[in-house]
Amino acid sequence: MLLSISIVTEFQRAIKSKIIGLSGDILIESMANVQNGEQEILNDSVAQELKFVRQMSNVKIASFALNKPCIVKGEVEIEGLVARAVDEDYPFEFVKEFITEGRIPNFKENSNEVIISSITASKVNLKLNDKMVMMFFKNDEAGTRAKAINPKIVGIFNTGISEYDNHTLYTSKEALQRVLNPNEYFSQMEVFLKEGVASDLAVSSIQATVDPAMFQVRSAKEYNWQIFEWLKILDTNVWVIIAIMVLVASITMCTTVLILITEKTNTIGMLKAMGATNGEMQRLFLVQASKIAIYGLLFGNLLAFLLGYLQTKTKFIKLDAETYYLDHVVLHFKLNHVILINVFSIVLIILIMMIPVSIISKLNPIKSIRFN
Repeated sequence: MLLSISIVTEFQRAIKSKIIGLSGDILIESMANVQNGEQEILNDSVAQELKFVRQMSNVKIASFALNKPCIVKGEVEIEGLVARAVDEDYPFEFVKEFITEGRIPNFKENSNEVIISSITASKVNLKLNDKMVMMFFKNDEAGTRAKAINPKIVGIFNTGISEYDNHTLYTSKEALQRVLNPNEYFSQMEVFLKEGVASDLAVSSIQATVDPAMFQVRSAKEYNWQIFEWLKILDTNVWVIIAIMVLVASITMCTTVLILITEKTNTIGMLKAMGATNGEMQRLFLVQASKIAIYGLLFGNLLAFLLGYLQTKTKFIKLDAETYYLDHVVLHFKLNHVILINVFSIVLIILIMMIPVSIISKLNPIKSIRFN
C-alpha cells in the first residue's frame, strides 16, 4: 500500500511538473486557435494588451512564444516540425534538465542556434554542432514563398513526452522573424506562476481583464486535458490495489486467529473451567494477534522503504518513456501517507479480527478440554 500510493502520487506530480515546466501554468492565445491546429500569429500591438500579465503579483515569468510549422532537412531526410521561437530571456532552467548533449542556446550572443530532440536528430540523421536547414512558407504580396534559415545545433534534448519531442525544436525569435512577416510577433503567451499559486484563480483573474472575443486563457490542465484525465484515472487504480491488499490482509489475519484458537482450544477450555470469562479470553487472543499484525506492519514498512531507496538510487525498475512519459519508476514517501496507512491498517485489522475471536464465546469448556 505504501509503495502504491508513493509511486502514483510522485508519478502524477512528475508528469504534471513536466507539462507545466515545458508550457507554463497558463497559456494565452488567439480565440481563433483550435486544439492541435496551426496557431494564429498575432502582432506586436496585440501583445501590448497582455503586458499587464507580467506585472501581476502571482506571476513569476510571462514569456511570448512564436510557434511556426517548418520543414527540417538533414543530408537526405526531411521532417515536419513546429519551430518554437522564444525571447532571449526565456526561462530555460526546466528544459536544461532534459539536455542529453550540448548546451542551452545563448540567444543574446547568437540568435542562429537551435536545440532539437533526440528523436528528430535520429530521424533526419543530424548530430551536435551540425548545420541544419529549416524551411518556412511566407505569405506576402508576392504570394506564398519558401524561406529558409541555416542554424547550428548546439543542444539535443529528450523530455520523454513523445508528443512534444516528435514535433518541437527551440530557436530564437530573432532568427525566425527573418523569414516571417514583420508584424508576426507571437502565437502564445506562456505564464509561469509563483510556487503555491492556484492556476484556476490566476486564469479567472486574467480572463476578467483581457478581451474575451480576442483571447482564450487556459491552464495547463485545460490545455493538456487528455494527459491530466489519464493521470486522474490512476487514483482509481490505487484504491483498487489498496482494497485488494486490505482484503488479503484481513483474510490472512482471520485465518491466523482461527489457527491460534484451534491450537489452543484445550487451553481455552481449561481456563474457562477455572473461571476465565469470554471477554478475558477474547482480549488475550486479540493482543496476541495484534502483536503478529504489528510485526507484519513493521516488516512491510521496512521492505517498502528499502525498495524505495534502491529504486531512487539505482532506478532498476524501468518504464517505456513513450507510453508513460518517464523512463523509470519514481516514488516519494510522504509522512502523512505513512502514518495514515499504518494507523488505518492496524485499526481495520483489529476490528476484523474480532470476528474469529467471537468464536471463543461459543466454545463449551468440557468439549474444549476434550478437543483433539
